[in-house]
Amino acid sequence: MPRNQRPKRIVISKVYTKAGDDGTTTLGDLTRVPKNHLQIVAYADVDEANSAIGAAIAIGRVPDGVADILRKIQNDLFDVGADLSVPFDSTVGTRRLRIDQSYIDRLELGSHQLLDKMTATGWTRCDSVTPSRAMLEVAAAAIRRASTSVSAAAEAEVDVNPLITGYLDQLSIALRNIAVIDCPPA
Repeated sequence: MPRNQRPKRIVISKVYTKAGDDGTTTLGDLTRVPKNHLQIVAYADVDEANSAIGAAIAIGRVPDGVADILRKIQNDLFDVGADLSVPFDSTVGTRRLRIDQSYIDRLELGSHQLLDKMTATGWTRCDSVTPSRAMLEVAAAAIRRASTSVSAAAEAEVDVNPLITGYLDQLSIALRNIAVIDCPPA
């Protein structure tokens, strides 16, 4: 982007509705559900993980290229949240954003390429705890909880995209791998 051109900003003019004061909230299809509905719990867990990844990036001291991959993961997690916010129906053609196999494939490929590059350039497994590593571990734990929440929703016959669990499971592994390879070359 040219220096004199500013990025487009999303403007949020109102951050309150008071519509949830009765203990309910609205899904993306405008269905009202209790705030402890399994779908709401699942995307709250995804949102928590996304926040932890953002904190890891903000703290800094992540290897070159890692922050870029983490930002892409954050975008994917916004997509996961969007998918979870609307009941899933595999029989209905829809233009709604849905997680598909390409998300899982891209995550696996990207994390493997990153780890190969880091180890080839001398990065090693580190036993020390850094703030960014700790936040990535928090994110991985939140992702595991989100995967459990999505599975619980599916078992309770809530309509959720079955590919989300696979994406979250792969993401948990990727975050743990990224978190432990954080000692720079000597």
